[in-house]
Amino acid sequence: MIESNPYTPIDLPNPNHLHAFWQYVRNIIDPNPVVIDSDDLQNYPEQILRKYCEAVGIPFKTTYLKWDAGEKPFKGINGPLRLVADGAYSYVNAVSSSCFLPITSQPPTFESLNPDERKYCSSILPGYQEMYLSRIKPESETV
Repeated sequence: MIESNPYTPIDLPNPNHLHAFWQYVRNIIDPNPVVIDSDDLQNYPEQILRKYCEAVGIPFKTTYLKWDAGEKPFKGINGPLRLVADGAYSYVNAVSSSCFLPITSQPPTFESLNPDERKYCSSILPGYQEMYLSRIKPESETV
């Protein structure tokens, strides 16, 4: 997985390049970079977006919670998301969506992964956990 993922820069010594980037931002640019967990955003969109807007100093608008379905919002995006315009199967839900929907399925368990997937997940888990602790949290976790 580490070597064959076309969207992961394989020339980086650290397979967890997102964590390395987060550390760079934290150490050089801002000691408290904004971190959003995608599951939190999907399950608590208004709470997370309000806190995000506050953190970056922009006013929150409820219009951020809904959008028009279709390819137009994705036009001009580079990288993997540009496949949306080409009708890539994995992006059908993104193109047809018009709002955030809560997660309804459970992720696979660690035990259900094959050995290569376990190795990859184990290599990035410490960095993910560190970033996760600094994320914008939903109200249910701030008490």
